[in-house]
Amino acid sequence: MRARGRQLHIDSLKIIAAQLIVAHHLTAYGPLSKALDELLPTLTYWLFHDARLAVQVFLVVGGYVAAMSLSNLSTAWNRSLWEVCVGRYWRLAAPCFVAVLLTCLCTEIARFGMQDGMLSAAPSLVQLLGHALLLQNLLGQEALSAGIWYVAIDVQLFALMALLVWAGTSFKPILWARLALVVLMAASLLFFNLDERWDVGALYFWGAYGMGVCAYWAGTSRQPSKWLGLLALGVGLALLFEFRERIAVALAVALWLGGLLGHPALLAASKEALPLLGKRIIQWGGRTSYALFLVHFAVLTLVNTMYANLAQPSWADVAACLVLYWLASMGLAAAFERWVERPLQTPPWIKPA
Repeated sequence: MRARGRQLHIDSLKIIAAQLIVAHHLTAYGPLSKALDELLPTLTYWLFHDARLAVQVFLVVGGYVAAMSLSNLSTAWNRSLWEVCVGRYWRLAAPCFVAVLLTCLCTEIARFGMQDGMLSAAPSLVQLLGHALLLQNLLGQEALSAGIWYVAIDVQLFALMALLVWAGTSFKPILWARLALVVLMAASLLFFNLDERWDVGALYFWGAYGMGVCAYWAGTSRQPSKWLGLLALGVGLALLFEFRERIAVALAVALWLGGLLGHPALLAASKEALPLLGKRIIQWGGRTSYALFLVHFAVLTLVNTMYANLAQPSWADVAACLVLYWLASMGLAAAFERWVERPLQTPPWIKPA
């Protein structure tokens, strides 16, 4: 399901997950969340408690894409492990830090019109440095924007994946690297993921991320159904040990991705079923999903401030704020992707080809 180099089924997942996170944060922060809870308590409850499961989609897709991007290196590792990991760090961290600075600016503006727990304290230089290095979770620093923790985790997960691939290609055979990944998955699902004290590091999330990796490996194998069945069996046993809805969601996404990849005819049929306009919308939404993830909290801060300064807000005012929040977030994400994220894709120390 490709279109001009993008995989539309992956972009579709990114769009859904990003939109759910945008909606989840709406129900978690500021006076607008309280008003929404009064008007639509059932919907608000679902968005607050269940929409955050979209993080599992990001984790599985992250593992899937990492396996895909590193697959070319599995036979001939022609770059240093450091170069691969730093490149990934830069592509995520550089636009993320710009978004953090934008959120800090919006927070200071909001402080003039609202006093609320969603407003973080003015950052220190040490705190900004911690966010720039994506170490804020490990250092126990207050997050300057919602969702930034995930970017740090993604970098850790990719570095661990790259280390496994590098070890497999350097010391041979690659089978041992794959076995190590599965062992780490088991350790994550049966130990680390059961203790929230580990959620500041990659091992807590490795189970879901590893499912994405396994989905790609299974989908590109000669017997995709067999390997996906083994994945379902292994994760199913972990769920029998202790059921977690988040892990069940991750498994469903991994099986769907692996199933599509392993059956090219089904993938082609799903592509043909989409009209051209639908493909372009999905492409655009997938391309801007990371930017939306980064900038929407800055918009939410300002929209909450506007709402807090309404004298006697009605349900129409709440609805207008919701629409404004979504439209402004989407517009800012498009601009951010075009003028910030895209120019920062290549590290400054690497000369463009």
